[in-house]
Amino acid sequence: MKYKYKELAERVDLKNYFKYCIGVYNPNDKGPVVIRIKFTGWACTYVTKNSIHHTQSIPKGIEKEVNIDGEIIFCIVHIKVYDTDELKFLLGRFRNYAERLN
Repeated sequence: MKYKYKELAERVDLKNYFKYCIGVYNPNDKGPVVIRIKFTGWACTYVTKNSIHHTQSIPKGIEKEVNIDGEIIFCIVHIKVYDTDELKFLLGRFRNYAERLN
């Protein structure tokens, strides 16, 4: 199999192909969406220091809420990605410390 790398890279827009991917899957049939995720406790601290995606923003920073167990820190993270199973797997590592809001 022969191909011209430069031509292939331009045809598939390789520079932007993975821009909104989590992992390597690009669905191509739907565009990226802004996902809002609420992280609490240790997960909030983790995502404020280690970005989960290069599009990540935390508009309000770390916030606090009071519930029956006392004061809990949380943050709302916005990322613009393709809504794929890789996103579910990524959030799964945070267990009940991550809640997808949309």
